[in-house]
Amino acid sequence: MTFRNQRRLHPLLVLFLAAVITAIPAAILAACLNLALWGYWIDRPSLDRRVLSAASLVTVTPVWPERQPDGSLELLPVAGPLGTPGWESGAYQGPGWYAQSHYPNEDDYYLLDFRALRTLEQTGKATRPLPALGPEQTKGLMALVRNAGVIVKEDPGYNQWQTGAFFYSGGLIYELLGEDGESLLLIALRGGEVSNDHRTYYELLFRRGPAGQPTLLSAHQFYFDVAGVEGMEFRPIFLTLLTLGLLVVMPTTLLVLAFRWMTHRARREAGQCPSCAYNLTGLAPGTPCPECGLGTPRPTVPAA
Repeated sequence: MTFRNQRRLHPLLVLFLAAVITAIPAAILAACLNLALWGYWIDRPSLDRRVLSAASLVTVTPVWPERQPDGSLELLPVAGPLGTPGWESGAYQGPGWYAQSHYPNEDDYYLLDFRALRTLEQTGKATRPLPALGPEQTKGLMALVRNAGVIVKEDPGYNQWQTGAFFYSGGLIYELLGEDGESLLLIALRGGEVSNDHRTYYELLFRRGPAGQPTLLSAHQFYFDVAGVEGMEFRPIFLTLLTLGLLVVMPTTLLVLAFRWMTHRARREAGQCPSCAYNLTGLAPGTPCPECGLGTPRPTVPAA
């Protein structure tokens, strides 16, 4: 009875498998770290498709949270400059409006509440000045955010604007006309800090029924940094972990391959089986190893 040859993996294939085996746990760990740090596995949640496909933008209202005499928290329209650089003021004046009322170095990463507005500008659905809602129209919107169950309790020790149990940095309220004619309400709020420079963001989309009652369609909550490790998300984390892993795994794999090659060569020169070191002295050349079968010829196919 004969057996097949024992075949060994090519060294390049071994190196490739080592890289793959290193990349898989690196990707899993990077995704877990990204979720713990930013609130999502790989990429930021995108805008709801109903916002992207909206027929038009009706109103844009910059808002600021204020504590009311009865203790409730309301989102009130910002009627003018707040006296602090970097804050929205007044009604929407057309494309580029947001860039005129913020620090020059603030970009898309920080101005999350503006991402819907920028998208609508790029698609030609926000090209002219628009009105803003009044205080009576924004009343009760904070309750909608609370009832959605996305609010993260933030740390008052890291925030200079105290508004009670939670802290907010304001945002934008959008009224849109959906592609099917439905009335949509988008609430985009930059929240307070959960740790030093680590802030929350809330984005909720509602549909307004015939009587004006809102129905929650989608809700996102995640984090961003204003001064720290912003930008250190899944891809750079994965590449860093993968590089560190390969710096350990690849040299080790090469050393193992080199050691095995030298061991096999030394065994052949000593007349031993390169696989199991069985003494092959006295056996005819080409005879398979009696111990492990290395070198056994392939089975012959009987003649028809």
